[in-house]
Parts: sequence; C-alpha cells; structure tokens
Amino acid sequence: MFLHRILLATSVAILVVSITKAQPVVGSESSQNTVTPEVPVVQYRSAFSDYVPYSEQEIVSWRQANDLVGEIGGWRTYAKESQVKDSHTVEPQLNPASPSSPVSSDKNEVKR
Repeated sequence: MFLHRILLATSVAILVVSITKAQPVVGSESSQNTVTPEVPVVQYRSAFSDYVPYSEQEIVSWRQANDLVGEIGGWRTYAKESQVKDSHTVEPQLNPASPSSPVSSDKNEVKR
C-alpha cells in the first residue's frame, strides 16, 4: 500500500512538471522573435460538385438502333476507335540489351 502511494505521488509530480514545462512563457523573448510562416489559402472543392445523376437513354426499336450503327460505320468504325492511341498513354519500349526483355544480348547463351 505504501509503495502504491509513492508511485502515485511520483507520477502526479512528473505530470505536473511536464505540464508546466510545456506551457509557453508569456512575454518572453523567444516567443516574440518567432517568425510565423505564411499559410497558403486552401479552397475546398467537393468531389461530388460535378456529379451528374444517371439518366436512362430513350428506348428505340432495334431497327432504329441498327440503322444508327450503320450510319456511324458499323463495327469497323468501333474497331478503329479502339485502336486509336491516347496521347497520354505511353507504351513501354523494350530494350534488346536489357535482361528483362525476351531477346538477350548474352553471347554465352545456349542455343536450342
């Protein structure tokens, strides 16, 4: 019981000392000479600000849908659109001398 009270008193004393040391002294030189950095203005923009709710397309007959596809150019036009490369897409270039490429420039390679 006595040891419990000593540990409690010691922990309270440590807590009080740490709290008093953490508080800044008002009017001291160190607090007056500090430079406050400029904080940039932050503007919040919600991710949902440009949200457009789903709306169903008008249902047309299958003949009208097929005629529209025919006017566009059919499946060949859609195939060409899928083959157009985006300007922001970069394809990796294979270097024949790199060890990760299927073609190796190693002269000691065993040929089959």
